[in-house]
Amino acid sequence: MLITRFTQPIKTTQRIFLAIADTEVTSASFQQTLMLMRTLATELKASLHILQVLSHPRSGRNLRAIPGLGDEVPVQQVRGSFVHQVGQILVTDDLLVLTHNAHPERLGVPTLGAEPEAIARQHPEISMIIVHFPHLG
Repeated sequence: MLITRFTQPIKTTQRIFLAIADTEVTSASFQQTLMLMRTLATELKASLHILQVLSHPRSGRNLRAIPGLGDEVPVQQVRGSFVHQVGQILVTDDLLVLTHNAHPERLGVPTLGAEPEAIARQHPEISMIIVHFPHLG
């Protein structure tokens, strides 16, 4: 499922940023999301970039070790607040892609997740896609 907000015409997209937390690189949906975003980048003739936000001081996972991630996809690793770090890289013609890892049992958490909602509110000019692969069964 793709939840989208396009504030600019999609054909003007220059860069697609897949922003992930350090813990997401091992999720089952990461490879599916990566494949989907590669296809979208090719169709839009846009560059694909990955921003990995390391939340723990000792996190040091290397995204380049993930199968399917070649040298043509730049990876930027930063430390700190996910919302803040993602907000620092965005410009108007970017398309931000986030993954949705819902925890429906958590009361008080926004439906789309706290981070995507905070980024959407702080950057109303940025086009976004939130990717969600529901767990069936």
